[in-house]
Amino acid sequence: MKLDSDFNSSTAQRLKLERVRGARVVEVYEDTPASRSGLKFDDVLVTFDGVEVQDENHLINLVSLTEVDRKVKLVIFRAGKYMTIEVSVGDRTKAG
Repeated sequence: MKLDSDFNSSTAQRLKLERVRGARVVEVYEDTPASRSGLKFDDVLVTFDGVEVQDENHLINLVSLTEVDRKVKLVIFRAGKYMTIEVSVGDRTKAG
């Protein structure tokens, strides 16, 4: 998946998020853990395995410190609502 490197207050406001927080998804690649978990464009990942996500770099670090194939819970913000999904962490070296 590709994250928004310039997630800002105007985008957060458009998404009805109370403030800039988390990491915004701008693209989900086919046949990846992100696509299999149902992540979509404009989803904002708010927590990763119980840790509040500060921004895209923080999320990347959290994922890189997690063992491959481990299932984690994500809290995402989608269409004005928070929801929890589960995703299995993939191996970035095998990503497209």
